[in-house]
Amino acid sequence: SDGSTYKLAEVYHKNEEYDFIIFKVNINQEVNYIKIANTTPKVGEKIYTIGSPLGLDNTFSSGEISQIRENGNILQISAPIDHGSSGGVLLNSKGEAVGITSGGIDTSGANLNYAWNIRLVKPYIP
Repeated sequence: SDGSTYKLAEVYHKNEEYDFIIFKVNINQEVNYIKIANTTPKVGEKIYTIGSPLGLDNTFSSGEISQIRENGNILQISAPIDHGSSGGVLLNSKGEAVGITSGGIDTSGANLNYAWNIRLVKPYIP
């Protein structure tokens, strides 16, 4: 958010099917990070998103887990997300990452949005 850029040091894993990449950057300072949850949230559990819908940086939204789909790989969420929010973090009430926001169905009017379960990414983090 401060405009800083960092040099790519290493790519650990990329997955085109789930549209994610795990990489390392060179940083010469201490940085804050978000812990990764050890469990998948349950239907009805409160969740929070941070993204940049339509270019509006660092937008915070809240909602619930509406359903868990595709053998637990997809989290259906009621938190509003829009174009520019995909790839944002999905947090539980402890501030832990439980997913990565992906997209939704714009024409439904029902706030049908989705996130990849963080468990898809977790095995590739060194």
